[in-house]
Amino acid sequence: MEKQIKQKLEFYNDEMKKSLKELVKINSTRDYKTAGKNKPFGDGVKSAMEYMINKSKKEGMLVKEYEGYALDIRTKKSDDDYIGVICHIDTVPANPEKWIQNPWDPLEKDGFIYGRGTQDDKGPLIAVYYALKVIKDLKIKLAKPIRLIIGGSEETNYEGIKKYFSLNKQPLAAFTADNAFPGINNEKGGAKGKLTLNFDSEIIKKFNGGKTINIVPDYAEAEITLDLMEVSTPFFEFLEKNKLEGSVDSQGENTLISIKGIPAHGSTPKKGVNAVLFLAKFLYELTNDNVMKIITENFFNETDGTKIGINPKTLEFGDVSINASIAKMVENNFELQMDIRFPYGMTSSEIEEKVSEHFCCFDFNIINANEPLYYAPDSKIVSTLYSTYQELTGDYKSELITSGGGTYAKVTNNCIAFGGLFPGSEWRMHAIDERVKWDEIVKQAEIYIHALIKMGNQEW
Repeated sequence: MEKQIKQKLEFYNDEMKKSLKELVKINSTRDYKTAGKNKPFGDGVKSAMEYMINKSKKEGMLVKEYEGYALDIRTKKSDDDYIGVICHIDTVPANPEKWIQNPWDPLEKDGFIYGRGTQDDKGPLIAVYYALKVIKDLKIKLAKPIRLIIGGSEETNYEGIKKYFSLNKQPLAAFTADNAFPGINNEKGGAKGKLTLNFDSEIIKKFNGGKTINIVPDYAEAEITLDLMEVSTPFFEFLEKNKLEGSVDSQGENTLISIKGIPAHGSTPKKGVNAVLFLAKFLYELTNDNVMKIITENFFNETDGTKIGINPKTLEFGDVSINASIAKMVENNFELQMDIRFPYGMTSSEIEEKVSEHFCCFDFNIINANEPLYYAPDSKIVSTLYSTYQELTGDYKSELITSGGGTYAKVTNNCIAFGGLFPGSEWRMHAIDERVKWDEIVKQAEIYIHALIKMGNQEW
């Protein structure tokens, strides 16, 4: 059977690659402006879903859509108990000016495919789809049918997958191909928080930075009343000292300053350069503004929550991480939104209480949150998938992972994140020049085939 599986994957190799490129070409970032009936997440997500629906029908797969929120591809036309694989088709935004090539014009170079979604999550989605095709082609017997479930709003609020499970039963067991191998048995909780500070500056008239709460902000700008000549020298000295790029220009009678950072996944803020925090630090040094002082002293070069009292280092399940991601002025207030990831053993209400206590004179609240997820290493779902990875790769050294990245596992029964990045692979999810090594997509598909066969033929 192993030989037949490898032969099938080799047969589908070029088709798989073509499919991934075609799917990446569709900009499926959620678009609130074009959202409507049967396209709740906008035109791009709808188009990407239609691509998978048309492809599945054309290739004889069983597919069903759920009003643009989600779709599923099944090995059996029934509502029986099933094994699930959960992926998402939406992506985070990308700035074409910063990539080596347009993020939605996939580039194949040196064994890699570049493009938004190649790692997160279109690459793994294609690997799972072809895993189902191989199982179907080889007529592999399964005691339980399999469903590939594809959601449309994982990067925002999970609305798509929640809609799906409001209309369908939960799986007996599942994995989501949306993180890394050998598997995530400890997934941190996520809290989206907002800090509001009273702000009445005679100098700082505008401040904006960041667009997406789960991405390290790569651009921030402020308009100030100081003269251009007065600002230029200290600003360019600041840029040089911190190895940053930025600009300073006249804005009528005022001066506009901007700083460029480097984006990264919100769960790994140390991998990025936070433009919002660097701009706040510069303005604090320049003007001694109290709000800029508070932001700088509590968040600059601080990603583990220690300064604001939410990193209990005694916990065995990992540390806190904070990404101060969106900043803006609203009337007489300065708002800072942040993406907080916290380990098993803490709760979002505890986070809210401690941060509110720390900023006692200001307002802090949690906008939305999901709690941590933990499965013991010897649990059936973990041991089944972990052993499959080991058997297919010969890698018995890599350990199960604690991850700050939130996935559909949080809302799916008996589910962990499993793949698609391999140990040692570069993490470019949400980053500039996202890319995936093609050979790793093929290996993902092979692992997923064996995992699904094993899951589909054992009791749960």
